[in-house]
Amino acid sequence: MKVLGPLLDLENPNLVIWLRSFPPPDDRDRIREDFYEGPEWTSGLEELLMPLLDHYSVVLAQTTPGALEGSLNHES
Repeated sequence: MKVLGPLLDLENPNLVIWLRSFPPPDDRDRIREDFYEGPEWTSGLEELLMPLLDHYSVVLAQTTPGALEGSLNHES
Protein backbone atom coordinates (compact mmCIF):
# COMPACT_ATOMS: atom_id res chain seq x y z
CA MET A 1 0.00 0.00 0.00
CA LYS A 2 1.36 3.41 -0.96
CA VAL A 3 0.10 6.44 0.95
CA LEU A 4 0.02 10.02 -0.31
CA GLY A 5 -0.86 12.55 2.33
CA PRO A 6 -1.79 14.29 4.37
CA LEU A 7 -3.29 16.65 1.81
CA LEU A 8 -4.89 19.75 3.31
CA ASP A 9 -8.12 21.13 1.86
CA LEU A 10 -7.51 24.78 0.86
CA GLU A 11 -11.12 25.74 1.62
CA ASN A 12 -11.63 23.75 4.83
CA PRO A 13 -8.72 23.73 7.32
CA ASN A 14 -10.41 20.92 9.26
CA LEU A 15 -10.39 18.50 6.31
CA VAL A 16 -7.41 16.23 5.64
CA ILE A 17 -7.22 13.81 2.73
CA TRP A 18 -5.12 10.66 2.45
CA LEU A 19 -4.80 8.76 -0.82
CA ARG A 20 -3.96 5.08 -0.68
CA SER A 21 -2.88 3.02 -3.66
CA PHE A 22 -3.17 -0.76 -3.85
CA PRO A 23 -1.42 -2.27 -6.86
CA PRO A 24 -2.86 -4.63 -8.02
CA PRO A 25 -6.45 -3.83 -6.96
CA ASP A 26 -7.19 -7.53 -6.37
CA ASP A 27 -4.85 -7.45 -3.36
CA ARG A 28 -6.58 -4.45 -1.69
CA ASP A 29 -8.51 -6.39 0.96
CA ARG A 30 -5.48 -8.47 1.99
CA ILE A 31 -3.18 -5.44 2.19
CA ARG A 32 -5.72 -3.45 4.23
CA GLU A 33 -6.25 -6.35 6.62
CA ASP A 34 -2.49 -6.85 7.02
CA PHE A 35 -2.11 -3.20 8.03
CA TYR A 36 -5.18 -2.80 10.28
CA GLU A 37 -4.49 -6.10 12.03
CA GLY A 38 -0.73 -5.50 12.16
CA PRO A 39 1.44 -4.33 15.05
CA GLU A 40 1.84 -0.68 13.92
CA TRP A 41 -1.91 -0.07 13.94
CA THR A 42 -2.95 -2.25 16.87
CA SER A 43 -0.12 -1.26 19.21
CA GLY A 44 -0.76 2.46 19.24
CA LEU A 45 -1.77 4.16 16.01
CA GLU A 46 -5.42 3.16 16.27
CA GLU A 47 -5.69 4.45 19.84
CA LEU A 48 -3.91 7.68 18.91
CA LEU A 49 -5.63 8.48 15.62
CA MET A 50 -9.24 7.28 15.86
CA PRO A 51 -10.29 9.84 18.51
CA LEU A 52 -9.11 12.61 16.15
CA LEU A 53 -11.66 11.67 13.47
CA ASP A 54 -14.99 13.40 13.31
CA HIS A 55 -15.96 11.20 10.37
CA TYR A 56 -14.37 9.56 7.38
CA SER A 57 -15.47 8.40 4.00
CA VAL A 58 -14.01 6.16 1.34
CA VAL A 59 -14.12 6.58 -2.41
CA LEU A 60 -12.92 3.58 -4.37
CA ALA A 61 -11.53 4.56 -7.78
CA GLN A 62 -9.50 2.89 -10.48
CA THR A 63 -7.21 4.51 -13.02
CA THR A 64 -7.48 3.88 -16.71
CA PRO A 65 -4.77 1.38 -17.68
CA GLY A 66 -1.62 3.31 -18.58
CA ALA A 67 -3.02 6.69 -17.48
CA LEU A 68 -0.31 7.34 -14.89
CA GLU A 69 2.64 5.89 -16.78
CA GLY A 70 5.42 8.46 -16.85
CA SER A 71 3.41 11.11 -15.00
CA LEU A 72 5.31 10.84 -11.72
CA ASN A 73 8.81 10.61 -13.14
CA HIS A 74 8.49 12.86 -16.17
CA GLU A 75 11.81 14.12 -17.46
CA SER A 76 11.99 17.31 -19.52
